[in-house]
Amino acid sequence: MQRAKRVADDDARVEPIVADEESRTRGAGPGLVLLLVVFLPVAVAVFSPGLSAPFISDDFLYIVNNPYVREFEPATIPALFDPTGDAIYISGGNYAPIHILTHAAEWGVFGEARRCVATTWSTSRSIA
Repeated sequence: MQRAKRVADDDARVEPIVADEESRTRGAGPGLVLLLVVFLPVAVAVFSPGLSAPFISDDFLYIVNNPYVREFEPATIPALFDPTGDAIYISGGNYAPIHILTHAAEWGVFGEARRCVATTWSTSRSIA
């Protein structure tokens, strides 16, 4: 990594580093493609045993019994982002609005199809 260079020894100003045109237009390159081609199938293979499993453990707290997930409406979004509201208590005291929104979106698309929800969640977690 390049460091910014001082304009003069006695001057406190610092010149910013500007990326050259080639580095800005280069794109993802073959490394990202290779990563996706190799990593994605490995992630699916590792998580595949859980795709047919029933909901377990904290799934009941966060997904199955959570009205903010099962009965989601856009009007409830502000309640999810309220750190002192009901949504935090229904989720076991865990303030995680994006987490709950992700589950609500999956439940809205797939319903109780555990396989689809697990695949989406596992794949997104693996990539992130």
